[in-house]
Amino acid sequence: MPFPLCHSSVCTPLCTLARKTGSTEARIDKASYIWTIHDFNFHEAEGSTLYATTFSITANRKFKWNFELKPNGETDDKDTISVYLMNCSFVKDKVYAKLNVFILDSNRNKVFAKVTKVNEFDREIDHCNLGFKEFLKKDDIFRNNLLIGNALTIMFEIEFSAVHGDAIKKTVHECIKPKLFPDLPACNLKKNLRQMLKRGEFSDVTLISNDDKEFPAHKNILMANSPVFATMFKHDMKERRLNRVEIDDMDAETVYQLLRYIYTGKCKSLKKVPADLLAAADKYGLDRLKLMCAEELGATISVDNAASILALADLYDVKELKNEAIKFISLKPARVLNSPGWKDIHSNELVNEVCSALARL
Repeated sequence: MPFPLCHSSVCTPLCTLARKTGSTEARIDKASYIWTIHDFNFHEAEGSTLYATTFSITANRKFKWNFELKPNGETDDKDTISVYLMNCSFVKDKVYAKLNVFILDSNRNKVFAKVTKVNEFDREIDHCNLGFKEFLKKDDIFRNNLLIGNALTIMFEIEFSAVHGDAIKKTVHECIKPKLFPDLPACNLKKNLRQMLKRGEFSDVTLISNDDKEFPAHKNILMANSPVFATMFKHDMKERRLNRVEIDDMDAETVYQLLRYIYTGKCKSLKKVPADLLAAADKYGLDRLKLMCAEELGATISVDNAASILALADLYDVKELKNEAIKFISLKPARVLNSPGWKDIHSNELVNEVCSALARL
């Protein structure tokens, strides 16, 4: 049956689109990952959270994934196992994923399957985790002899799709009215805020680095982007009374890059001071900057700095970076353990985690 004619009083030649048909498709990337956890009883007794090796899918390498397993679950009775998929990517695309999880028996058959619905990963809401708080009862493991040589094997199947920009739904008969201003001027908000920081106009607080460099700033902007600054200026603290914030543990370059990020969301010299900025981001509650610094550090791991990066990741609780450092050390243990940085590792717990990783090789 032909489409009805359009009788709109604002009809334009674009209404010929009403006689067309269309479709929307999403590219679905798929991957499977088999994770064998050796010495499962040891990890169960120890109770520490386990992480698989971070990986990417060949067809879409900009997305990085990892798995998290809690051998004692997240319930008070500790009789379940929790498993999660983590999106470790640092991209702006919206990511939708579906996760299938299985236990593999001695014949590599899939048992105890669980499937999630399609979910959007959102760092601010669910910290990029998708999975099951109560995946499997421990009694089922032993009742069905799923520990093979004290090793538990889990298979994950992932389906995910990335969406670029915003999807706009239109009805097939809708007449599209031309825009009055098809080429709007670019938004200069970030540029204006950067100039505002640079010039110090109308500033009402001064930040002072440990080398006595002063940076005029604006309380409202600091409060809007950092929960720590918000608390500082909302309560009767000396920084609020004096309109001065003395930052004794940061030099001028780090303070400037911290402010630049708060005002614009960017860091011009991130590669120069990633470790210092990681500490600054952790101190002032800037989670996104913290991940940016961790990504930069993860890309520069070497024999000389692996131990230092491991210590930083542990100190500031960046588990993805910590896993990456442990993975690197496991590949070159002799060289890293003889490096100068390893002598500065004083945490017995951290040393034990590295030894456990080496023992599983």
